[in-house]
Amino acid sequence: MDSGGGNFGGFVPASYAAFTSAAGYDLPGMSMAFECCLRISYDSRDIDQYIRPSSNTVCTIWIYVQHKVCDTTGDAVYFSCYELDSWEKTLQDKLLKDDAKVLKEACDAYGVKDYTVLDHDGVKMAVFGLLGESAVEYAPESGLIFKDAQETAKDVVNEIKDKEDVDLIVCISHCGTIENEADKLEESEDYQLAENVPDIDLIVSGHSHTTLDEPVQVGDTYLVSCGSYNTNMGHVVLKKDGDRYKIKDYELVPLDESVKSDASVEAELSKYRNLVDEEYFSRYGYSVSDPVAENQITFPDSSKIGLTQGEEPLGNLLADSYKYAIMQAEKGSIKGYEAGGVASGEVTSNQGGVQVTIVPLGVIRGSFLQGSVTVADAFNILSLGYGKDSQAGYPLVRAYLTGKELKAVAEVDASVSNFMGVARLYCSGLEYSWNPHRLMLNRAVDIGYNDGTSVTELDDDQLYSVAADLYSCQMLGAVKDKSAGILKIEPKDADGNPITNYEDHIIYDGDKEVKAWYAVASYLDSFADDQIPSYYSKAQGRKTEIDSWSPIEIFKQPNKIAGMAAGIVVILAGIAGGIVWIVKRKKKKCLKSMRQYHWMILWNTASLCLNTGQRMI
Repeated sequence: MDSGGGNFGGFVPASYAAFTSAAGYDLPGMSMAFECCLRISYDSRDIDQYIRPSSNTVCTIWIYVQHKVCDTTGDAVYFSCYELDSWEKTLQDKLLKDDAKVLKEACDAYGVKDYTVLDHDGVKMAVFGLLGESAVEYAPESGLIFKDAQETAKDVVNEIKDKEDVDLIVCISHCGTIENEADKLEESEDYQLAENVPDIDLIVSGHSHTTLDEPVQVGDTYLVSCGSYNTNMGHVVLKKDGDRYKIKDYELVPLDESVKSDASVEAELSKYRNLVDEEYFSRYGYSVSDPVAENQITFPDSSKIGLTQGEEPLGNLLADSYKYAIMQAEKGSIKGYEAGGVASGEVTSNQGGVQVTIVPLGVIRGSFLQGSVTVADAFNILSLGYGKDSQAGYPLVRAYLTGKELKAVAEVDASVSNFMGVARLYCSGLEYSWNPHRLMLNRAVDIGYNDGTSVTELDDDQLYSVAADLYSCQMLGAVKDKSAGILKIEPKDADGNPITNYEDHIIYDGDKEVKAWYAVASYLDSFADDQIPSYYSKAQGRKTEIDSWSPIEIFKQPNKIAGMAAGIVVILAGIAGGIVWIVKRKKKKCLKSMRQYHWMILWNTASLCLNTGQRMI
């Protein structure tokens, strides 16, 4: 499940269209908001109807994803990261209150509730939503203030218990479980939620895109997760056992070619295809079903991208597409262009274009299958967000970073992404190696700029032009705060002044924002023979692992982090040496005292013997 919401989830019974009409206009971001529904049935695998149960002790919950749709119905819809429970703080904030007021009025007008109670033939289920700490960190520009997720969950569960007479409590969570290879389930937010709020019967876990093949039981609470991007539909059957419900059956139903098409669904989809062509894709000269390239390369499934550190050819393709689209928009020329990709080619500022492009894993939402690649595929792979134009898709933004800051960018990928997977970075123009055995935050080495013909060492003080999507630029600007100032990355304008509003630096092609998805579509459309070149079937040396314990490799090119660590080691060594010296000195004094004490005993003994002998004589 790839869903989310404020700490008290917002629940709506029907359509996105009705919600936005309550707001008075199309709220930015809300066009992709409805992402997860609960459909309740009874011992049936037909999600389109309710079948009366023979006993009210058995309840089936279908969990399915509605990803990037504008209208849906269900028993409970939990909409994405734009609602919250801490209205007071947000509405009092000088910078946030205006936008928050619009959202609050829309939620109130529509009737969004903190939780909802579903009643089917006497079985009552309370459902609420939750947004976790990690998800909030991934949205530094959300413009909202959130409470602690676990404390919020306790409050809403207590409210349900006080006010409602329900059989089950279900949480649709955007907190997450296992996101990276280094994560431990027991330390994840949803696992801890289950431990600390034991009255929740079922947690449907999202955010981390995790597929749990089996339910995880924590006390009397169950964790379930069916993955992301409509890969599976989760089927959970709960049966009453004493005072609580236990899972009787759990199944992940693949949503693949084995699922038979439905004429009524296809007819409805056709309406939406025509609508998006007319209202959106036609602006870019495309139709949603237009083929842009043929693909013979086996790219990893979206759920497998970035699981481990290293170069990813698909990431290279996306980063190169940014360069191509910007070059085309600004009528530049490029060095190092070859059939098969722009590689790491440079475009100078007076020609148009940028030197380095960055694509974080967190914005990659799909992959390319073998066969025909369409505009829809290009859109899906980078489909997040909206721009200053309030149209779907993040636009590309130009900023400038010093060579020193680009080294910090490499370090974010080499060190930080191991425990924050969305920070895995795929670049064009920036190349580096990393050694997993080196000190944390000093693992990236041999960092250089590839101008399309050769790689040169970065100049710490030089400004380099950089492009990324709007969200990623905002995240780069948050690195300093998230690393407590250890890694400083401050995007600047061409004159070296810190950027305060990234929307002022959006890249345009005429009067249209250059969207990230459009960069991909236009780049694929440019390939000779309409084929994605074999250039993107293998790594290009943009990120190289140095798996070595050699002292030369461990200690070369130390940065200030290594210097600080070395200083701490020297201080600790000095303290340890001082302690040893003191101990030795005390030991010497102790030995001297003991020797004196021993001589005193011998002297007294000898004197006693002499005195005794004299008395005997």
